Amino acid sequence: MHNLRFCLTMTICLAASACAVDVKDAMKRLEGQPLSALVVKLGPPLDERTISGKTVFIWGTPEPAFPGQFKEAERCQIRATMNGNKIASLEYQGNEKLCARYTARLRS
Repeated sequence: MHNLRFCLTMTICLAASACAVDVKDAMKRLEGQPLSALVVKLGPPLDERTISGKTVFIWGTPEPAFPGQFKEAERCQIRATMNGNKIASLEYQGNEKLCARYTARLRS
């Protein structure tokens, strides 16, 4: 029984890490592309901001109206930092389960 539990745990861990790697690879492939390539996959962004002189587009859970309203585990955000009209970098943070619909779109 112990070996079965160990195998199941390892399988889950490997699957989760493979998903994270797939998402990071999909994001890496979009770097250097125009914003429209990301909008095709994720739809229109939820927000647009200027951070340190760079335009940043955000998809996912909106920012909380009050500090502490959402815990990190209850959020998902994907951020595209632009360099002119090209995607300079993509990152995501938050709960992988909540990010699942976005990660599936990024992989397609």
